Amino acid sequence: MPSLHTTDLPSLEQVIECSPLTVLPNTPLTDVIALMNPVSSNTVESASNFSSCVLVVEEKKLLGIFTLRDIVRLAGAEVDLSRVLISEVMTQPVISLTLDDAQNALTPLTLMRQHHIRHLPVVDEQGQLLGLITREKIRQIIQPAHLLKLRYVKEVMVTDVTHALPTTSILQLSQMMSERRISCVVIVSPQETGLIPVGMISEKDILKVQLQGLDTTQTQAQAVMSTPVLSINSTESLWVVHQLMQERGVRRLVVVGEQGQLQGLVTQTNLLQVLDPLEIVSVIQALQAKISEQTVQLCQFNQQLEQEVKQRRQAEKSLRQSQQELELRVAERTAQLVVANAGLQQEIEERKQIEAKLQQREYEWQALFDHALDAIAIADDEGRYVKVNPAACNLFGLSKEELNGYTIADFAERGFDFTQAWQQFCEQGQMSGEFRLHRPDGTVRETEFAAVANYIPHRHLSILRDVSDRQAALRECKQSEEGRRESEQRLQAIIDNSPTVIYVKDLQGRHILVNSEFERLTHLTREQVKHKTDYEIFSADIAQDLSRNDQNVLTSVTPLQSEEILELDDGLHTYLSVKFPLCHSDGQPYAICGISTDITEKKQIEQQFYRAQRLESIGTLASGIAHDLNNVFAPIMMTSQLLPFKCKNVDAQTQELFKTLENCSKRGADLVKQILTFARGTEGKRILLQPGHLLKEIVKVINQTFLQSIEIVANIPTNTLWMVQADPTQLEQVFMNLAVNARDAMPNGGTLTITAENRMIDETYARMHLEAQVGSYIVVTMKDTGTGIPPEIEERIFEPFFTTKEVGKGTGLGLSTVSGIVKNLGGFIEVATSVGKGTKFQIFLPKTEGTAIEITTEAKLPRGKGELILLVDDEAFIQQITQQTLADYNYKTFIANDGIEAIALYAQYEQQISVVLLDMLMPNMAGLTTIRTLRTMNPNVKIIASSGLPTNEQKSIEAGADKFLYKPYVARDLLTTLSDVIAVKN
Repeated sequence: MPSLHTTDLPSLEQVIECSPLTVLPNTPLTDVIALMNPVSSNTVESASNFSSCVLVVEEKKLLGIFTLRDIVRLAGAEVDLSRVLISEVMTQPVISLTLDDAQNALTPLTLMRQHHIRHLPVVDEQGQLLGLITREKIRQIIQPAHLLKLRYVKEVMVTDVTHALPTTSILQLSQMMSERRISCVVIVSPQETGLIPVGMISEKDILKVQLQGLDTTQTQAQAVMSTPVLSINSTESLWVVHQLMQERGVRRLVVVGEQGQLQGLVTQTNLLQVLDPLEIVSVIQALQAKISEQTVQLCQFNQQLEQEVKQRRQAEKSLRQSQQELELRVAERTAQLVVANAGLQQEIEERKQIEAKLQQREYEWQALFDHALDAIAIADDEGRYVKVNPAACNLFGLSKEELNGYTIADFAERGFDFTQAWQQFCEQGQMSGEFRLHRPDGTVRETEFAAVANYIPHRHLSILRDVSDRQAALRECKQSEEGRRESEQRLQAIIDNSPTVIYVKDLQGRHILVNSEFERLTHLTREQVKHKTDYEIFSADIAQDLSRNDQNVLTSVTPLQSEEILELDDGLHTYLSVKFPLCHSDGQPYAICGISTDITEKKQIEQQFYRAQRLESIGTLASGIAHDLNNVFAPIMMTSQLLPFKCKNVDAQTQELFKTLENCSKRGADLVKQILTFARGTEGKRILLQPGHLLKEIVKVINQTFLQSIEIVANIPTNTLWMVQADPTQLEQVFMNLAVNARDAMPNGGTLTITAENRMIDETYARMHLEAQVGSYIVVTMKDTGTGIPPEIEERIFEPFFTTKEVGKGTGLGLSTVSGIVKNLGGFIEVATSVGKGTKFQIFLPKTEGTAIEITTEAKLPRGKGELILLVDDEAFIQQITQQTLADYNYKTFIANDGIEAIALYAQYEQQISVVLLDMLMPNMAGLTTIRTLRTMNPNVKIIASSGLPTNEQKSIEAGADKFLYKPYVARDLLTTLSDVIAVKN
């Protein structure tokens, strides 16, 4: 329901007169009265143009106010108006209004009523005059609608409201209305909070009952009362009441409290009372009478003012005479200015001659600037070049346009602090020296410079000279003087700053030179290494390999590249070593130099890449095998379920054989699923779960089942560990497989440590591990102290059917299944192992949020109602057993061997076929093409796609299939899926 806002009222801008009549404080009163009533031949017109007040200001500062009432007061006191200044009779201090954004027309009206004034000046915060507000202006702006907005329901509502219960008869209500002379009764329901209005009975409602011939003694109010009750709050304005009545077409509203209880009644009569024309007319008549009285008084003043005007005209005549005298003086002054202007023109000519000489000097300087052999550059206050000569362009290697905006810092050595150097230069006023200038083409020039700050305002001059040739000659001289010492120092500096390992050995294999990287990895200083061989620094096996490579280089006298293994603190590292001989002028070697680069990380990443490629190839092969196996197991599983129902009277031994057949077929199907889990991964029934709780349950199981010689150490938080979205059965299979492998690796006992933690993977880690992505992971670590994994086997541990266990103790699918499940969850696995020390598996599972929907199945198999099913499959065994199963559950079937036959049958029997059940992999026409063709023939066709490859599910749904049936399926899966698809209405 709408309510009254201050924005509904006129704004201050609408009622402010921005250019009121103002005078200075020393203005005679007679002049003020003349301004308030401009002279006119028509006295009536003069009266109508009379200003009701004038404001006294000085430098926009409000000092006082003079109104019509003041004129009447002075006239009654018989004051001589011609001898009085306005400052002597004005009213002060002045009641004024400071302008504020939150104000409206109601604010000044309230203030004027409070102080019984008719004029209200408006000023700003500094007291300067902005405008004037009068009651007449407000009356002109405020409309009757505004009057309604200023009055509220509680002021006019009727509180003594006649009410009755819903069970009151119509006869009683009519008697009540007749006795109290009212036109309506409010029907209420008593509640704890008070009487709640539920309806209303008016004279029209009672008349309707009588016209319908109803019994007024038996008919109750609740049968004919008007509902719903239109209500309003007592704090709302009468304008809201008026709008609601106009919108709903009603004459009365019920007034309710905050909890809906009855408080009163407001009608159109209340609105008419507020807008009583008699009251408005009386106000206007009183105002007109007062204006007439003031008009008579003003006419008297007009006569006096005419006399003042005559006097003012005489003063104006005197003023014109004075103006003529002033014009004569101006003429004289103009003549003087003409003489002065002639002298100025002569001075201008002299300046032009000086400027011509300056331009000549500028031309000479420009010629010197352009043809100077040294580079000249001019910079602004920020050190940016604004002008350069051709020699500077040659020195910097850039054109004039390209150099514009550059600073010397753009060509200096790295690490040059330009800000400090520029500040020092500006403070000292000049600077000189040498520096190495790096040009954009990569060349470096030795440069001398001299610079002067502010040689003209805001311009700084620098002169640069290329002394590279001279510096080169000096360097050659110094090199010849310093000789070998400087050469060794430079060589040592180069090799010390190299990230690779650099060393020099003599012909006996003794180190004569090593760099800092060699010191870091051996933890020996160069003094400790000097004259020592590899046998004194490394182990015998490593030293033998290093020495063998050295001899090959010295024997062939050619460079040799090879991979060398070094054992450091954190394990074995692989180095790519390039060794070459150092020879005399006769070609005989006198030493051998080696440069070795650590490529351990690169080798690890290559191994991860090759492993991923190999597993992907094996997975592709496994997917193809699994598809054929699914087609083999599908009829076997369905036959094993149908035989007990077909042969119910066989002996117990035969029933046991049926059970064995069913169990073996399920076991084979599960084996195929493990292969597919490794190859492509399967979704499973994922839910949001806490892996910590699952790990703790697994710890309980292995504590009870593992040998007592194996100690289980667990650190598994549950409160702080993140959540994952996964199939709990699959995740349990991952953890249990790893735990069982750890147990088998510790036949004589040991320690199995199981931990779980949250970890953030950054870009550095992700670059080092191919399968890792930047983000949040839950890391589950299983570390044993067993036999470890040999390096030649480590590369194959995730391959399917690869096992080192004895025949009958493992299928080789454990770790391949673990890998498939983890990859399908978006995670990855890290393995660290050492022979004789143990193995550590780390499972990285991505953090996730959300909820999963549990899938339930019906216990009873649904039966058909004679629907016709088009079965499309190229396997005869699957056709036979599926057709038999459907027949047992009251379905009819058509058989098609491929997509082409399916389309032909559907075109002939489209109206009879209820569902198409088709295989995704068929000869002649594949499943996806068949689905799209059927959808083209009939957009409402119902299709169930079937395949042993999980990847085909999304493809078939996108092509238009309604459901996907995973092979090998059992009778329950087939019948439930059929029932769901048929139940869906087009």
